[in-house]
Amino acid sequence: MKNILSFLIVFSIFLLIASFKSLQQNSGLPKEVEKAFEKALDFAKQKKDKPHFTYYFEDDLEKGNYNSIKVNIDYGAFFNKNDKFLILTCEYHKLSDDKYYRVYLKESDSFKLLVEEYTNHGEQPIFMEINGDENIDFVIPYSPSSGCCPRQSKIVFLYKDKNFVKYNFINPTFSPKEKIVRGLGYGYFPEVGLYKYKWSGTKLDTVEYIYRTKESDFKKFIRTKKEIHLPKHSQGEILDFLPKEYQNINEIDWFLKEYN
Repeated sequence: MKNILSFLIVFSIFLLIASFKSLQQNSGLPKEVEKAFEKALDFAKQKKDKPHFTYYFEDDLEKGNYNSIKVNIDYGAFFNKNDKFLILTCEYHKLSDDKYYRVYLKESDSFKLLVEEYTNHGEQPIFMEINGDENIDFVIPYSPSSGCCPRQSKIVFLYKDKNFVKYNFINPTFSPKEKIVRGLGYGYFPEVGLYKYKWSGTKLDTVEYIYRTKESDFKKFIRTKKEIHLPKHSQGEILDFLPKEYQNINEIDWFLKEYN
């Protein structure tokens, strides 16, 4: 019975992680969103010679309070002082809270599409340094609408040389000065683990994972080099206490709460 229950838990976690990945694989824009992006792009082309501008418009699709398109237009030197970028954020209210994002680079009299992204329950993008290379990066916070456990997520587009490299994190805490990402994985307490990654330019390397151990009734911790469900004491370094560097990560209370 315990083996069956353990299998079901692992399988459910696998399905939800798969949903995080598939969430980003948007096979095509709704025609209403495409039309709104075209309208925003036409507006931006008329204003492209300005150093920067912002604009907002909203269109009602049909009668009703929960059926509309809202578009934010932002234009300026967000990532490189020598280049101009156009950022479009489209919020589409119909069956759910969907957000669509595009980032363009101004080239002469046209705009080159660099980023196209979709999230459910997405938020306004954030401009911040992520990997310690002193470039400002493009970050989309979002939280999937269903799930058992903490799942505050961020899609990160690292900027370099007029291009972007995409990563997706769950429950992350970024430390650009250290070039480190620490965070809480997705899963049920007390089996869920912590992760630590390190940047090498735009490449991300795994440093370690930390879990509670079932052999200690989940009172002790274990440090491993790879993801392991319910790792045994023989599979890593046993720790009596959680390293201090993890004390300030997001959702740490979920990981540290008392287990009875």
